[in-house]
Amino acid sequence: MSRHLVFAGNPGTGKTTVARLYGRILNALGMLARGHLVEVDRGMLVGEYVGHTAPKTQAAFRRAIGGVLFIDEAYALVPAGQSNDFGQEAISTLVKLMEDHRDQVVVIVAGYPDQMGRFIAANPGLSSRFNRTLTFDDYTVDELVEIVVHHAADHEYEVPTATRARRWSATSQTVRAASARAMAGSPGRFSRR
Repeated sequence: MSRHLVFAGNPGTGKTTVARLYGRILNALGMLARGHLVEVDRGMLVGEYVGHTAPKTQAAFRRAIGGVLFIDEAYALVPAGQSNDFGQEAISTLVKLMEDHRDQVVVIVAGYPDQMGRFIAANPGLSSRFNRTLTFDDYTVDELVEIVVHHAADHEYEVPTATRARRWSATSQTVRAASARAMAGSPGRFSRR
């Protein structure tokens, strides 16, 4: 069974945090040597000229050996409407490396739910390697307020009930006022401000 995963969700929904925890869990179970997380995006995998992409992709993959390679916004490797792009070379290189090192690295690709299907369809080898998708829902207003309370407690602050109510009201108003796309941009990060 493949340990590689697709994380589908809007930014700020905890995908990177869960990827980091997944690596630690696999390490604790003896399934990964180190369990560390190497986070990359298109710019760290794709070269600027012919022959530059494969070495960049290989270098990122080598850094992840023993842990998790987390490719954020993986769909950017296959830009919509562009068939002649170095992103395909990065994907082909990844597919080969994933096979050659299948017991040494876990690859997690992440991005917007509506874009990840296009990414998986970009190469026939991806669908067999990424056969499980975890969907990360946006936080509710109550969950966002709890994130604030949790971060305050981490710094030894107490959030009184009246303050929680005001924060809930402010967060609720912000969520309602923002367009779905604008707020979906990073709701978890919004609550940590």
